[in-house]
Amino acid sequence: MERWADFDVVTLDALHATLTEFGLAADANVTSDVAGTFAKLPVRDGVSAALRALRDAGLVSGVLTNASASTLELVLARTGLDIDHALSVDPVNRFKPHRWVYDLAVKATSLTASRIGFVTSNGWDAAGAGAFGFRVAWLRTDSGAFLPPVGAPEPIIATWVDVPSLFLGG
Repeated sequence: MERWADFDVVTLDALHATLTEFGLAADANVTSDVAGTFAKLPVRDGVSAALRALRDAGLVSGVLTNASASTLELVLARTGLDIDHALSVDPVNRFKPHRWVYDLAVKATSLTASRIGFVTSNGWDAAGAGAFGFRVAWLRTDSGAFLPPVGAPEPIIATWVDVPSLFLGG
């Protein structure tokens, strides 16, 4: 729609809309707490080891998220993930899979899209990143997972354990 709202606002609005649709009501403090859960999600098993292996091999790492910059900052401070680039969609006022978002990684790293490895668990994000030109690892436990045809290269089905070898060629 070419309209922008902070991801934290969108999340809270979506929660309110869902509650309303199901005829439910909740205290403002409860809905705010539930919407804020995104910032409290745990780090998935294998993430820290994969990032460490990539860093040890001399690769640059980062996070490219639809989350607001303030939420991203809170998450990274809480998790202690060692990354080089923390990229929120806030500067471009668009959400993934808009190409301007993926271009944030190109600008931050000064690499071409084809030189950037991108890891996601979201199918729409895998499709968008692939269409942009990233080398995509799609985190799936089911090796038979597939994306509908969207004209983008097929992502590599992977787990966090696979990520270092995918991008290091080992």
